Amino acid sequence: MRAYLGLGSNLGDRWQYLMDAVLAIDERVDVSPVYETDPVGGPADQGAFLNVVVAVETEKTPRQLLELCQLLEASAQRVRVEHWGPRTLDADVLLVGDLVVSEPDLVVPHPLWRERAFVVEPLRDVALVDLAATLPTLETGGIRRVGSLWGDWDTSVTPSDAAAWFAHWERTWAIAGGWAIELFVGHPVRVHADLDVAIARADASALRAFLEPEWELFSAHRGRLSVWDGELRPDGGHQLWCRRRGGALWEFEVVFEDIRNGVLHYRRDPAITVPMTDAIAFTDDGVPYLAPELQLLYKSAHPRARDEIDFAAAAPRLPVAERERLNALWTGTSDP
Repeated sequence: MRAYLGLGSNLGDRWQYLMDAVLAIDERVDVSPVYETDPVGGPADQGAFLNVVVAVETEKTPRQLLELCQLLEASAQRVRVEHWGPRTLDADVLLVGDLVVSEPDLVVPHPLWRERAFVVEPLRDVALVDLAATLPTLETGGIRRVGSLWGDWDTSVTPSDAAAWFAHWERTWAIAGGWAIELFVGHPVRVHADLDVAIARADASALRAFLEPEWELFSAHRGRLSVWDGELRPDGGHQLWCRRRGGALWEFEVVFEDIRNGVLHYRRDPAITVPMTDAIAFTDDGVPYLAPELQLLYKSAHPRARDEIDFAAAAPRLPVAERERLNALWTGTSDP
């Protein structure tokens, strides 16, 4: 079940309090960018808030999620002095699937969530498609997007840059993610937050030797970033964030694919296999990209608004059988 938690801080090291709280949420699957917000209610002289929304995939009840939020606040040493006053951390249960709870100390959905831009705007970044379609449009004059907890991405990077970086890489690679969809349809589809490059898991050590020392490589797993030691996690970690050594912006993300004997095995179900001759396509100028049906299969598990845009752009161009299969996945009437 998908649930959403709202986190805010306007006292002390706001960024660190938010980061510590996010890292303590084991079931998180997505974290919004950070928004800075003028205080709503409470003392007039308190500082601005930093806010994020965390999406979790969980079997916890709303009551258990409330207890988690209370633990997060206690870990941040929150002290309640006055109503809506400054706090190191404010953690709220916003939504828990389609459940409705009305108890003295717990109301779900959160009673004010639709009225608060500092909830709605970060929620818009991580909401699944059905929820995103229902979000209200609010006045956003008092809210400012100020970055990411783990640093910003260089949004000027394109597949052409990756083609230059990997020009001398003699092993398999391909553009992945939303950019792969755009290369397939042949025209702009949407704004891209980052650039994904797919590499075979077996080539991990070779990739490290190829990119270092010019690039800094960080393992991204369950919301944690750590300097990559060249090893892949046995528990499913498959992403690297990459930036120029000493650079301020992340430039591309590496996703590792299970490729063996000329066959790609789907990460979420290794029984699903695709011959490499079908798994990778090429643009007219030779840039490789993951086949759209494979990329949409990855996106179908928990589609967000941007994934729905990608599906709408690419699906009509697919063969009928493949389009029908993906449409069933997208609407929840079939499993991979």
